[in-house]
Amino acid sequence: MVSKGPTAAVASSLLDLVSPLRRRGLPYARYLHAAERAAGALNAPGAPESAWLVLPAPLASLFLLTGKDLYKKALAAIKETYFAEGSPPGAGLAASRVHDVLLAARAVGELGELGFAVKGLDACFNALLPWIYLNHTPGLPDSADTAGGLLEELGANRLLFRGFELSYLLGRLNALGGYRPLATLKDLLPRILAFTLRQPAGTSHLSLSEPATAGTLDAGVLVRELDFRTRLVVELPELLRRGK
Repeated sequence: MVSKGPTAAVASSLLDLVSPLRRRGLPYARYLHAAERAAGALNAPGAPESAWLVLPAPLASLFLLTGKDLYKKALAAIKETYFAEGSPPGAGLAASRVHDVLLAARAVGELGELGFAVKGLDACFNALLPWIYLNHTPGLPDSADTAGGLLEELGANRLLFRGFELSYLLGRLNALGGYRPLATLKDLLPRILAFTLRQPAGTSHLSLSEPATAGTLDAGVLVRELDFRTRLVVELPELLRRGK
């Protein structure tokens, strides 16, 4: 059985290297080949059914980099299988793991950006909202306000520092769906980003147990958050301005 998480992370990391190397005229073919192999392992017989959550991001990058039709066909198959009319993305995810909800939102965004008509964008947007912690924890100073954190599990007492990723996904889904004016996010995004910026970049979580304590630095969280911050700056700068 192929492990979907690490394999997809390897493919995405390799592809993150390919683009800047290619722009600078430096050798990149080996990294691209390795990324293709990693993505192919997820799309091969025997891969877990849940691979659809992680495949769209590396497949979309590979299609844009290589222009190979096989990647677009793979994305089309995912779209028809998991995002067909009557089975909107986000349906049933509200009670799932937050990690899967974030992956589903990113998958929808990748498909939408490539022109696939994905149904139920509103449902996918709304599936993210219950995970945002909007309560103020009594006894904490304003500088340690917990509003805007991302719940690790519904009803759990740990909040995740994933503000740039969450803001980017909300903004991207909003832009693709065209069903909300940007102004409707103006009260939410500052809370999300303010919570994330209260701790050093890459901090894993905040425990709400007494006393409230921050987790350790996590390299994976650091890389992911820096990546999504860059995406916000480049693709959705108006959201980042509103979040300050």
